[in-house]
Amino acid sequence: MEQIRSYAWKATPSSESADAILAIATGGLSVLIKAGIEAILGPFDERKLELQRCSESLKEGWAYLSQNKGEMLGKHKKEAFDALSSASDSLGRAWDMWKKGREQAIEHYRSQKRAAWEARQAKREAWETQMRENISKLEDRLDRLDSALDRRRSNLSRLEDMRDSARSDSYRERVDGWIDEEHERIAEIERKIDQIKGWISDMQAKLR
Repeated sequence: MEQIRSYAWKATPSSESADAILAIATGGLSVLIKAGIEAILGPFDERKLELQRCSESLKEGWAYLSQNKGEMLGKHKKEAFDALSSASDSLGRAWDMWKKGREQAIEHYRSQKRAAWEARQAKREAWETQMRENISKLEDRLDRLDSALDRRRSNLSRLEDMRDSARSDSYRERVDGWIDEEHERIAEIERKIDQIKGWISDMQAKLR
């Protein structure tokens, strides 16, 4: 009878591993997501090896009972049968929990990965939208600067005509001063245009 009890004891899964499996399947998985699926399935693989050892012990227990029941008293046969049946029930529940927990863990992992990917996609799309809005604003500003540049160049041409038709040296000198100021304004606008074009080019490159 002691040999049967030993087989039954060896065939009964440990509760600590079951608790670990349950914890992973019901939420403890989140801390392992970054580690990858291998880290998540590690406890399940260890549990599987344990359950396989239990199954082997249970098989050996039933074989031992079958071979030796003829020499056992009826009371002892019933005790042996009950012990092995109890171990078998515990083992069956453990296998069911292992299978269900593993499936839940894999599904939760995939769900978390999808959620993380969707969050990254949403963040990327929001960033792209913001970048396109910034480009649009810069293009509007560029249009205004181009218009301002056209006006300044037109004014410069008018001032040059005024200088060429000046009837006195003093007036010509005054117009030359205006022309110099206009050249400076044009140069500043052209500098801003080049700068904005560079910003737009950099943003467009990041969007590719």
